[in-house]
Amino acid sequence: MGSLSPFLMSVSSLALLCFGLLFYGWNEGGRPHGYRNLPSFHKENGGMENNFVASSSSSSCSASSLAVSNLKKHMRMGGLTRDQVVAMQGEEKSNSRSSWMKEPPQNPMDPLTVAEILIVQTVLKESSRLGTANSNVLHYVVLELPEKEEVLAWLPGNPNLPRKAMVVMSVEGKPHKLIVDLKSKRVIEDQIVESSGRPPASFEELQLGLTLPHEDPRFLESIAARGLSLSDVLCLPLTGGWFGIPEEEGKRLLKFQCFDTNGTVNFYMRPVEGIAILIDLDSRQILSYYDRIKKPPVPKGEGTDYRLKVQQPPFVTPLNPISIEQPQGPSFKIEGHQVKWADWEFHIRPDPRAGMVISRVTLKDQTQQQQQQQDNKGHIQRSVLYEGFISEMFVPYQDPSEGWYFRTYFDAGEYGLGILALPLQPLDDCPAHAKYIDAVFAAPDGSPYVTPNMICVFERYAGDISWRHSEALLQNVQVII
Repeated sequence: MGSLSPFLMSVSSLALLCFGLLFYGWNEGGRPHGYRNLPSFHKENGGMENNFVASSSSSSCSASSLAVSNLKKHMRMGGLTRDQVVAMQGEEKSNSRSSWMKEPPQNPMDPLTVAEILIVQTVLKESSRLGTANSNVLHYVVLELPEKEEVLAWLPGNPNLPRKAMVVMSVEGKPHKLIVDLKSKRVIEDQIVESSGRPPASFEELQLGLTLPHEDPRFLESIAARGLSLSDVLCLPLTGGWFGIPEEEGKRLLKFQCFDTNGTVNFYMRPVEGIAILIDLDSRQILSYYDRIKKPPVPKGEGTDYRLKVQQPPFVTPLNPISIEQPQGPSFKIEGHQVKWADWEFHIRPDPRAGMVISRVTLKDQTQQQQQQQDNKGHIQRSVLYEGFISEMFVPYQDPSEGWYFRTYFDAGEYGLGILALPLQPLDDCPAHAKYIDAVFAAPDGSPYVTPNMICVFERYAGDISWRHSEALLQNVQVII
């Protein structure tokens, strides 16, 4: 997305937002809060019985974003009230819901649909790769992109290119990369991945920290020594990194950091320091347990709740509302996953790892005479970007202590920016005339589920005049930037 910004600046600019707050918002069903199962599919296809309603109540926000959220409840955005925006969005959703339920993909780069993910699930079950052992679990199910030359040669209106799915899964503890042909409904490639890397943990595996430590006598002793109540202690999963430690080689590992939730919703401010718990995801056992100090201090909970509703006066003097109008609606159009704005066109799709992928970015160029794709008006579409996405987000804390040295996260590869994304809320995250795109992903058992409003597209005001120049003797010459 950063590559696009130099090209999208004008009197107005087009913005895309993929919302991934923090990692830990699960409910008892093993899915994050805000995710929605598909009730018409999940019972007969091995999915969980829980139904999930879109909500952001479990997410952690900064004080500033919460303050803005509350102020917006009393504002009119773009001439529309909050209720009008929500009603308008609901009507659009009811009209477009069939796009991921029934309609076949229209573009070679469209993400997998519900029907296609169900095909993948059925193929893997019938080939005894899925549902046969606890160690067999899906980690990643996405579209296997066609060859670039085929995509560039494809024209809108032509039959779509053959569709395939790429699957990363663990089979009896070994990472496999599979290609599933969606037309013939069979696995056409199955490769064991021989590398030091390992697939990301599933939601069910991440939840091991909620139960395994509480069953270990050493952990119970550590909590009692700190004078904490076991029911108030929450342990969250952290990826363990790779440091060439012999006993850790070839294993899928997680380490857990624990927090005291008593007296605050902001439990990150109450870490239980000194404890390091290493868990083997395949054997589902604690490999090592370390407690540096038996009685280290735990920060108090007072003053750690930053939510606006619990704050006490004095407050900042409120400002009058600002309204940005679009009386004729937005200038962009979304057809499936194809976005058209001014002279720009591009394709956008949700992705469980990268969060959002932008591809086939083109600009109308009537002066270029090269042999390139033309639209129905005869304008040449100059290619600007074939495909762009976040390759990785590396977050090393660089603290050498036992409870911190391993915190060298790869947020995209180890957790998944799309998997951890939460539904965007109208007016809180996106303005009144934003358009929303849902994401359809595969759960660890292969069942499709939907993250509503994962991506929003909107126009925004690009700013006021920053510089003006005029000549004193030439009144008709002005330069405005």
